[in-house]
Amino acid sequence: MMSSSIVITIVILAAIAWVSYLAVSALRSRGSEEVASNLAPGTTDDELETKRLEGIQLSAVVLSGILAVSIPVYYLTESNRQEGFVEEFSETSIEHGHEWYEEFQCGDCHGADGGGGAATYVEKRTGVTVTWEAPSINDVFYRYDREEVKFWLIYGRGNSPMPAWGLEGGGPMNDAQLEELLDYMHSEEFQIEQEAVLAETEPEIAGELARLDGAEAAIAGAVLDQQQLIADLLRANDIQDDLTAIAEEAADVLDDASDGIDTDGDGLSDTAEDDIGALNLRAREVLLIDPLSLDLTFQPDDPETNGVPDLEAAEGLLATLRMLADSPLEDDVQSAPVLGPIADSIEEILAGVADDDGTDGDGDGLTDAQEQQLAGQSANVVSTLVDGDLPSVNLDPTMEETAIGVPDLQAAREAVAALNTVALNARVTTENIDRILQPARDSLDSLVEAAINQKWEFDFAGIAANNQISVDEAERVVGIYNGYCARCHTSGYSAGLAFTQEAGSGGIGPALWEERPAVQFLSDEDLVDFLIVGAEPNQPYGVNGFGNGRMPAFGAILSTEDLELLAKWLRNGDLRGFGDDVLEAGVAP
Repeated sequence: MMSSSIVITIVILAAIAWVSYLAVSALRSRGSEEVASNLAPGTTDDELETKRLEGIQLSAVVLSGILAVSIPVYYLTESNRQEGFVEEFSETSIEHGHEWYEEFQCGDCHGADGGGGAATYVEKRTGVTVTWEAPSINDVFYRYDREEVKFWLIYGRGNSPMPAWGLEGGGPMNDAQLEELLDYMHSEEFQIEQEAVLAETEPEIAGELARLDGAEAAIAGAVLDQQQLIADLLRANDIQDDLTAIAEEAADVLDDASDGIDTDGDGLSDTAEDDIGALNLRAREVLLIDPLSLDLTFQPDDPETNGVPDLEAAEGLLATLRMLADSPLEDDVQSAPVLGPIADSIEEILAGVADDDGTDGDGDGLTDAQEQQLAGQSANVVSTLVDGDLPSVNLDPTMEETAIGVPDLQAAREAVAALNTVALNARVTTENIDRILQPARDSLDSLVEAAINQKWEFDFAGIAANNQISVDEAERVVGIYNGYCARCHTSGYSAGLAFTQEAGSGGIGPALWEERPAVQFLSDEDLVDFLIVGAEPNQPYGVNGFGNGRMPAFGAILSTEDLELLAKWLRNGDLRGFGDDVLEAGVAP
């Protein structure tokens, strides 16, 4: 069958030929005439009934035949042509949606491929800045339909880092952009196959159980970070003047960077490159508290570090770390609690000195392996106290790009900007210390209380006994709940274990503890049916429920067996397995 483009081409060519023929005929018949054409006698029948008339009639018949054939052919190919337009429009929309995904930085939180990620957020109860867990969205259409996803995009999710993106919700994207973004999110390019979603169930459960196993260590880390924040606040007044002076000097150097010899022709004089590196080092030493004692490089082929025998230097490093980690914050503002774990690691290294019979190349009493470990821990001190705020800068005057791909002039500007930021932060902190120090201490108290109460805990044996299931099944149902339900139905879950309240305490979704699901659903089967399809907009569910479309469907991502296990556990009411009396007190035994 001829395509529409061929038919159109034939019609156009025929039309051009017909017009050309008429024009040529008219030119041939033109001659000098004394009488106006409209007044001249008409053509006689003898003149008309010639081959000329037959030719004209034949041309008309041929053109009519072409039209008679081409119009149906064009009509028959119209559906294919429209399908092509639809496909082209869809591809263009998906391309635009991909552009919006990148331009509005959706991947910063949800991952470049939509597989999930994290966002910075201030947890409401404690005021602590946390790493909020952002969900995967490359499987979102197995949980929500298009209109439900669009709702979340337009209005965001309150009390979370997810902002409103639609104009109606106060965001920057118009409806056309949202539709294109949805087209991209719904495309095969973005959404993963259902088999891949189902294959994620076991790793998700295992990950959640491992998360619980590491809870105490995670919360200890959160407490340590908050203690360090308080230490940094207290120390800001002591370092602000030094950092401000260094930042101002660096800005002056950059202003005059083009003056003097410029060996590599990069727009920075040799002196400017050296000075910026030196000023960066000075600032790093200010942040490092005690650079002579903390910034040590142990070499397996050198028995001394900074002129001190390696073993003595290592013991001195340990003593300094202990002093900084353990000294009271109120009495010594140079405390650095975050150095405690590094001190523990160095203590373990030194504890094995007498028993380690490895190679000791420089004969200093430390094996080569131990010296390498000590060098690593010393570098860890520097990265912990300094690198996050002020990366090291060392510019080479003989190279346009000391760091590959980064011109030295750009690196110098970034270094000066970093110095200004560190100095500004110290000044702002000092000016507002009375306002921010007490909330920081209150946040620390909240974290310590969380570590004591352990509201994230589950008693798997108790869950198994209460629900007449095995301990393995108890662990599995908790893993399913934390992996797929807790984000909405357990307060604080996405902020981290230190901020997690009792299971089922409610958040974006309603509370589930104290047998509340059993009030809404009169049997496990009723609850399973609801979990499969979720809350359908404007449709009733359970005893008194009426759907708003916010509760996702899980029938496409969880097996019937897992949903049955989940329904049974939810309707039982004692979600943590410790008993109602403990649950009401909010304290794990």
